[in-house]
Amino acid sequence: MIIKGFVRDISYVSQFAVPSLTAYSIADFDVNTARQAGLINLGGEGNYLAYARWISPKRTRSYPFARLYDTFHVSSPRVAIIPIIKDEGADSGNNDRINYMTFSWMSLLNIFIILVWYDDAKRKVGDKHLITAQKIDPLYVREKLLELSQYRLSALHWNTSHFERDFSDIYQRAVESYQRLSATLTVRLHNQQDHLVVLNRYLQDEKFSLDLFRTNTLDRSRAAANREVLTTHLRESLSDGAKNLLFLSNYLGGEYHLAPDEVFIDQDRTLIIQESKNTTRSRLPSSDDIKDGLFKLILYCNLNTVSVDEVETPFRTQLKLTGSFAGRLALHNADVPTIRSFCATNLFSTSQTNRLIALQQEILANPRLRIYIAGNQ
Repeated sequence: MIIKGFVRDISYVSQFAVPSLTAYSIADFDVNTARQAGLINLGGEGNYLAYARWISPKRTRSYPFARLYDTFHVSSPRVAIIPIIKDEGADSGNNDRINYMTFSWMSLLNIFIILVWYDDAKRKVGDKHLITAQKIDPLYVREKLLELSQYRLSALHWNTSHFERDFSDIYQRAVESYQRLSATLTVRLHNQQDHLVVLNRYLQDEKFSLDLFRTNTLDRSRAAANREVLTTHLRESLSDGAKNLLFLSNYLGGEYHLAPDEVFIDQDRTLIIQESKNTTRSRLPSSDDIKDGLFKLILYCNLNTVSVDEVETPFRTQLKLTGSFAGRLALHNADVPTIRSFCATNLFSTSQTNRLIALQQEILANPRLRIYIAGNQ
């Protein structure tokens, strides 16, 4: 199926396992030692930014969406601090670069991006081929946060200006930093020239072009999504449907090429777009897994229209959690006593039971959200 969707606006209330975010003063904020998500006090009552630090520009590593979900309940502006490149060693296979999908996804959700580079690291103990403990220049991050605190336009405007003005310089700083670290730590990292070849694809008349960035990285994202369509992950219990590419657009000009975990048509001819999280070791997937799924549902729940093979089609979006128990429960049709009874029958712990009750509260706050739990025994 060729599935296309359109998103006009985003509205979502996050309530599941929302943490008490630590607040840091901007004067001494160190992005390397602070928690991966938190608040930054800019001075004065209620003058905060909420931030989430990405370990890698790749969205599937280190749960960056879970960290962003942790900030989504905050009314303050939200910031994603994202390394432009993450290299861990030429023999590691991990050589991640930011792409246009991240730019458009953050812009659509009104999340401000600060691009950063790693300028320090250590050689991994016991492995001469890898580097670890990579650090970002904290002074640069504070400067950008202060600049952002004075900004009055949308995240789309900030992200567009930031990329057009700063992308090329930050990218080259990252490449130069990795070259220096390779020599200092005597660890072979990915080839500098290969990085620069990639950067040149984004340049027009020696200036960064957002259009070329979009064209070049979306081709790679589309290929990655196609590969994911052919992949079944152990963490995804694909018992309802199959992977299928989903092409999204929005009025801001964002383009998305995603591969929901499961797509299928139910008995009433409704298209189901489903994110799935599975565990074989516990009753429920981890909190970070669930938050990752919920963050994706923020986007899917706000789809205005969906078409299948160019025909507009009724649809639903939902999250399915599978674990080591028997039975099935639709949380969107269950009240708290029903959830408690189901959990008692299946020997859920108190924390697991409370996790499901919190998810039920998330559903009440977001009527278009559906969540199922299903046993894999």
